Amino acid sequence: PPRSTLFPYTTLFRSYFFGDSISTLLTRSLNWRSAFLDFFRLGGTHWYRPLTNGFMQFLLWPLFGMNFAAYHLLAMFLHWCVCLGLYLSLRIYLEDTFAAWVGAAFYAFHPIQFYSTYDVCFYQEPLGGGLILGAVAFLYWYVQRGQKRFLAAGIVLLLVALGAREVAVFTPALLLILIWPPSNLRRAATAVGVSGVIGGMFTGVYLVVMHPLRYQPEGYSSDWSPKHLAANFWTCVRWAFGIAVGPQTEGWKSPAIVQGCLWLLLIASVLGSIWFWRRPVIWKGPAFFCVAAMAALSTHRLWPHHLYLPLMGVALWIGSVIASWRQSGTGDRKSVV
Repeated sequence: PPRSTLFPYTTLFRSYFFGDSISTLLTRSLNWRSAFLDFFRLGGTHWYRPLTNGFMQFLLWPLFGMNFAAYHLLAMFLHWCVCLGLYLSLRIYLEDTFAAWVGAAFYAFHPIQFYSTYDVCFYQEPLGGGLILGAVAFLYWYVQRGQKRFLAAGIVLLLVALGAREVAVFTPALLLILIWPPSNLRRAATAVGVSGVIGGMFTGVYLVVMHPLRYQPEGYSSDWSPKHLAANFWTCVRWAFGIAVGPQTEGWKSPAIVQGCLWLLLIASVLGSIWFWRRPVIWKGPAFFCVAAMAALSTHRLWPHHLYLPLMGVALWIGSVIASWRQSGTGDRKSVV
């Protein structure tokens, strides 16, 4: 699977759509009027993802039809755009090109990307993740620079992201993690406050008015018990470092020596965080991961592609450890932010 992320043709002619993918194509928006109305109602599968589970299929069906390869290549393109955006964001945030490259490469070639880039059913991951990344980046830039055009761009991307993936409601929390402590309290309060109001209003309408879970099988219900959250969290942590566990990862189990190296990477990240704990950026990657994964932790149907957005936090975590180590070697004790 990691190889197929880099070389898409290794799976193109031996693969076909998932059942959910065919369902997504069948329940696409059928005309421009329904595409518009879908932004104000649940889709055919009783979820609210009008941009990625309706509108995109409406636009692509006349072009691609049932051509699996075309959908897969487009998913690959979207993913690589996200990877480029993540690299640029990490380079600016960490002020270390090499650390940013390592973090972005880890994200780009991670085994879960096999699922996230498979076909039309998973456009919600690169589109949603990319839009959220863009919203957070512009809002962050507004807090740092104070130009209102960045605030406007961040708000627009957040609104669009809410139509791609529900986890966009965590945007204000992710922004707060990255800007803390804020360089400008007024601008920070504006960015977090405005995005928080938008996210809160969407959450209220989504859970109370739309209430999609009433139409879903029992397995989709949330379970916030500590035992369930802890079990899912431990699974997500191992998946986040490429360690295969459970039937969901049967397709990308690695040889024992590779598994050992992945465990060493996990341990090194934890030890690096402890060693450089005084640097503010060190805890931000793990915090980003935990917040972004919050919705996935409560589900009874946990799948690797649910970590598409949270994995950005792990990329930041690994990059921050490397940046801190490189700066400590040069005697530079300034904050890596």
